[in-house]
Amino acid sequence: MRFTKMHGLGNDFILINCIEEHVEDPSGLAKDLCDRHFGVGADGILLVLPSDCADFRMRLFNHDGSEGEMCGNGIRCFAKYVYARGLSKKEKLNIETLDGTKEVELTVQRGRVESIKVDLGVPKLRRKEVPVAQGNPETIMLGEEVNIPDYGKLKITAVNTGVAHAVLFVEDIEKIDVIRLGSLIRNFRKLFPEGTNVNFAQILGRDHLKVRTYERGVENETLACGTGAAAVSVSAALLNKIDPTKTLKLEFKKGEFQIKVKMEKGKIENVYMSGPAKIVFEGVYLKEQ
Repeated sequence: MRFTKMHGLGNDFILINCIEEHVEDPSGLAKDLCDRHFGVGADGILLVLPSDCADFRMRLFNHDGSEGEMCGNGIRCFAKYVYARGLSKKEKLNIETLDGTKEVELTVQRGRVESIKVDLGVPKLRRKEVPVAQGNPETIMLGEEVNIPDYGKLKITAVNTGVAHAVLFVEDIEKIDVIRLGSLIRNFRKLFPEGTNVNFAQILGRDHLKVRTYERGVENETLACGTGAAAVSVSAALLNKIDPTKTLKLEFKKGEFQIKVKMEKGKIENVYMSGPAKIVFEGVYLKEQ
């Protein structure tokens, strides 16, 4: 089975063209392929599939075999893959995901995809949409103080930008134990019954933030998270920590995203994410019999 290894700011994926290849057990395959010692090594696999309602359908399976609804870095890799491999030469694509169809725009120079812009749509803010188990399900969890078992009280905002995200604003992001605290919040099922990704953000300016993310499914700190960058931007806009008229720069360990939050009269209308995607190598996976 042929595959292509790609990454978006270090968040890496194995792409498989399922228009040509057949994958019987994608969850099991993800566990095998994503293992960094016994497989190819990645945060997840992306299956390229035909769609009845869009140009293509994307399925994402995480490192632990769970299926993800959406992934910001993944969908940019997906879009670059279909263009670079000649499956489509459109510079604007509609890609079906479990979180609905996303509009993706490619910036192509001299035949090469240089960057990808994704319309993430309107974020889900109500507790029942994230989901959050505590409080009025119709309200937003916005900077609320929560007592985290084995840690203490923290102010948390909950947003769904394709997948569930918890956002915490901190004074010094380098002092945060992302793996320990991220795991505690991610697994606090009395608050997040389905678990959540956890983002720690430091405000560097009205249009500049630094972010670190603990990723559900990977169960570790990830080098970058597109939907997390969007969740942080939405949270910062709602808490009046940034200038929503500006394009925001969100800095991760291996690069940065550009996020534009469209607001009208205090309401989030849309979120747009732009960033790179890189092809690393291609190979053939041979499973031992």
